[in-house]
Amino acid sequence: MALAGAPDIESANRHLSEVCTPAFNAEFAQPAREPGSAFVPCRDPAALDDVLCEVHERTVGRDNCVHFDELALQLPADRRRAHYMKARVKVRRHADGTLSVWHGPRRLAKYAATGAKPDQNPNGADLKRQLSGREFALRKAPKPCPRPPQQNRTVYLL
Repeated sequence: MALAGAPDIESANRHLSEVCTPAFNAEFAQPAREPGSAFVPCRDPAALDDVLCEVHERTVGRDNCVHFDELALQLPADRRRAHYMKARVKVRRHADGTLSVWHGPRRLAKYAATGAKPDQNPNGADLKRQLSGREFALRKAPKPCPRPPQQNRTVYLL
C-alpha cells in the first residue's frame, strides 16, 4: 500500500475498492455457465438441527452411561440391543442446548441441557402417566448414573 501512496487505512481501503478490486475482477471474473441461482430451498428445516450442532464422540461406560461435560447420560433400554457398553456413540449438542446420543444413524436418547430427560421434572418423577385399569400411576425415574470417584493419590518420595 505504501507503493500505491496509501499511508493510512482510509486511503488504503479507497485504493482497494477503486483500483485493486476492479483489476482483480477484470482478470479473473468468469460468466456463469447457466442462468439462475444454484441455491435450492431446504426441504426439511427440522433436519438442520441434526446437522448444525456440535458432535462429540464418546465410549459408553460399563454402567450404560455416557459421560459428557460433567454429566452422566443414562441410556434407556432399547429393543435392538441389551446394552451399549463399550460402544462408540456420538453426543450432539444442539443450538438450543439440548443433547442427544446417537449410535450410527439411530438416536438413542434426547436430554435437556442439564442432562435430565425432557419428559422428567427436576425431582426425577416421570411426568408421563400410564393407564393401568382405572388408575393413573406416576413412575419413578431411574436413578442417575453415579460419577466415577475421583482418585486422590498421595505419592511419597524417599
